[in-house]
Amino acid sequence: ARTIYLVQIGYISMQTKEDLAIRMKRIPGYVEIFTGQAPHKRELDRFFARHGYSAD
Repeated sequence: ARTIYLVQIGYISMQTKEDLAIRMKRIPGYVEIFTGQAPHKRELDRFFARHGYSAD
């Protein structure tokens, strides 16, 4: 959890301006790096829906 917290602090402190679509496309990689497992499509779909994002 601390690593994720520090990554988020990094985004904020560096004032990163990243398009939402680009950040969402990176989510599968983030999940795999932090958990060691690639997310399933249904998990990504649920996450995207919860955040009002459509990958289509």
